[in-house]
Amino acid sequence: MLESILKHKRELMGWTGITAIVVCMFSDAFVTDANATLRFFLLPSGIALVCLALPRSIWPKFGSWWTTD
Repeated sequence: MLESILKHKRELMGWTGITAIVVCMFSDAFVTDANATLRFFLLPSGIALVCLALPRSIWPKFGSWWTTD
């Protein structure tokens, strides 16, 4: 089980992050008067998990978005 988790950890982190972002966005639809603390926790943690799941080859390309080189 541990070997499988370690083998697919980027996919697990990515999907967990996407799920956290979706739950944060639609928490009012699921729970009336959703707690703001829940949203405050889920959004940054979901974004962080998605960023951690990205391959290393993607990160240098982000810098080219703001430069004309």
